[in-house]
Amino acid sequence: MKKNQLYAGLVYLGVGILFGILALLFDTKIEYLLWGYVGAAVFGGLFIIGKYLYWSRPGYSSEYEKRLEAEKIEFQDERKEFLRNKSGRYAYLLNLLFLSVAMVLVSILDAYGISISTNAIILSLGIYFVFQFVIGVVFFRVLSRKY
Repeated sequence: MKKNQLYAGLVYLGVGILFGILALLFDTKIEYLLWGYVGAAVFGGLFIIGKYLYWSRPGYSSEYEKRLEAEKIEFQDERKEFLRNKSGRYAYLLNLLFLSVAMVLVSILDAYGISISTNAIILSLGIYFVFQFVIGVVFFRVLSRKY
């Protein structure tokens, strides 16, 4: 495994620790957000470092090389590249439709004087984020069966 992955893990860990220090030192309105960054960066960094240490052991280097070769073939496969592009386009079009409908609904709510709380907006954006990912995977799998 390449050393730059270890360095990336250490950078993530360092950034997470830095955010933790900032969250402890300063009492701000976005402290909850800083703690979220701490969790994401620290655990992400520890995962990358653990993966590096696992695959760098002498007995696993040949297996790791096989995995890298299989991954390289997977990403260069023309059929799968075509399916990824096509599923991305379908997901994009569905997301445009979804956003258009959401804009109309928010406009209607605003016209009737119904306000939307910040928490509802954040929750809606989180659900939309997950929706985008899931719909891309679903389209890819459906197209894989079709072609």
